Amino acid sequence: GWGTANYCAMFPRNYIELLGVVDPGADSAGLADDLAARGEGAVRVALATDDASRTGELLAAAGFEPGALRDLGRALELPEGPVELRFRLVMLPARATAGLPMFLCEHRTPEHLRQPSWLRHPNGAASLAAATVVVDDPLATMPLYERLFGPGSTTSTDDTVAAHAGACALIFATTTDLEMLHPEVDFGAPKPLPHIAALRFAVADPPRTARYLADAGVRFTRGREGAVRVAPALAHGVLL
Repeated sequence: GWGTANYCAMFPRNYIELLGVVDPGADSAGLADDLAARGEGAVRVALATDDASRTGELLAAAGFEPGALRDLGRALELPEGPVELRFRLVMLPARATAGLPMFLCEHRTPEHLRQPSWLRHPNGAASLAAATVVVDDPLATMPLYERLFGPGSTTSTDDTVAAHAGACALIFATTTDLEMLHPEVDFGAPKPLPHIAALRFAVADPPRTARYLADAGVRFTRGREGAVRVAPALAHGVLL
């Protein structure tokens, strides 16, 4: 019943979701407002859980005051016909995440999304490895994410903080830190904080990824350490 639709790029342990408004007259769960206010880009983080109800109970017992459990569905169009994907979500309050929109997601029909042929990508991408989040005070995120993910889950380097969750990391940095990390990248006009400025993917063979992008006509640059970078202007507002 929502006015949104999506594409997903699936990996064995995580995924990215490309979400858009297809019916402006229907409820977009805030997406239309986000696009109008902030423009395109990465907007929220989903944390995997095997049992959203139990995780929500544990968070509530720890004083996080999570949102109510929500059962949701979305149609998936397959060659043999549509199937319904089922999810259970629990929203986290902004004060628990340093303002980063975040929710817990339990996939109840994973067999439909983790099809083997969908996990192999011609550009060599194997996993979402990290997201860089721009905040005013990275060090202030450490106690929040230590409480959320558990003791020892965060590390700091100077003013930059990494919070580790499963196979991924959330990297918290200031605008100045971001520019120092990626001095050759044009991030465009400043966005309201916090915002997700970059997504990092693990690839099997960076030169192969570069060859694929070149053959596909996608402009990119190579970092000193060999990383392949696609600028925000070419990737809907987020550095890849």
